[in-house]
Amino acid sequence: MVLIISDEYDLSTSQVIEYLNYYNIKTIRINPKDKLVLNSGIISNEKIDFHFTLNDKIEFNISEIHFYWYRRGSIIIHLEKESVSIPDIGWYLIKEYSKFEEFLNYFLRGKPSLGNIKNVGINKLKVLVTAQQNDLNIPQTIFVSEKKQIPQNSRYISKGIFSTINLKYKNKEFIGLTKEITKNTINLLPDTFVLSMIQNRIEKKYEIRTFYLEGKFFSMAIFSQNNDKTKEDFRDYDNQNPNRVIPYNLSSDIEKKLINIFTQLNIKTCSCDLIKDINDKIIFLEINPVGQFGMTSYPCNYYLEKEIANYIKNKIYEKNFN
Repeated sequence: MVLIISDEYDLSTSQVIEYLNYYNIKTIRINPKDKLVLNSGIISNEKIDFHFTLNDKIEFNISEIHFYWYRRGSIIIHLEKESVSIPDIGWYLIKEYSKFEEFLNYFLRGKPSLGNIKNVGINKLKVLVTAQQNDLNIPQTIFVSEKKQIPQNSRYISKGIFSTINLKYKNKEFIGLTKEITKNTINLLPDTFVLSMIQNRIEKKYEIRTFYLEGKFFSMAIFSQNNDKTKEDFRDYDNQNPNRVIPYNLSSDIEKKLINIFTQLNIKTCSCDLIKDINDKIIFLEINPVGQFGMTSYPCNYYLEKEIANYIKNKIYEKNFN
């Protein structure tokens, strides 16, 4: 049996499950909105086991799980609302349950597994420094809190330190994307502002999105610079005139350096963004351990959903035969 933690909107998870079903491998998928009830459990010298009910109909024991795939989302143990009617008791019980959820993630990673909830909010700055320490080119990154600190003789883009922001304000929706800091932008800024991260703007030939699965790379070149809408950030999609994308092979030297980074950060799978600049240098940008991989799978005919299902199947058989 394979336990999968995901969210209800992730189509890639559903497609991996279809392959696992074809292989006659039973799966249990838990989404954040599902009702997961812990019925009982034991930790002793003889055994460790816990019994759950999912959505009032599926019962299973942790001892039945042969592989754990953390795709995205989180494990949330159901707590009856009546239990939290008194604020102080509710706060205490929430903390109690959160400690068990933390333990459960830890315990499941001891089984054959893929993905790690600890890597969801991976620190971009830590990743950048790790890349630099492994001799990869990285963008010059500076932090400013005053208008006068922004260099005037170079071109820079703004970027979030944590992640992309999505917010609604006065019936309008705002999505944070990588954008160039223009003179007009600077003129609109107050003299001081919250600490912000900016990076030098790289003149690129194309962007590279690579999906990594424990030693294997599946890369795609994205010719986003040919479109004014996407040239700063390919995520600012132009559905009328989509970017051209093609399969791409990273050099063995770059792959070795990336594997070193992933190993140091304890990452078995992730999506990784790079740029090839106009001087043919590969520039490392960032990694996303729970990033979408369908956008790489379909255009390049990589069938990543099948690759992941085969990876899980092989790990289960290795465990059983060893």
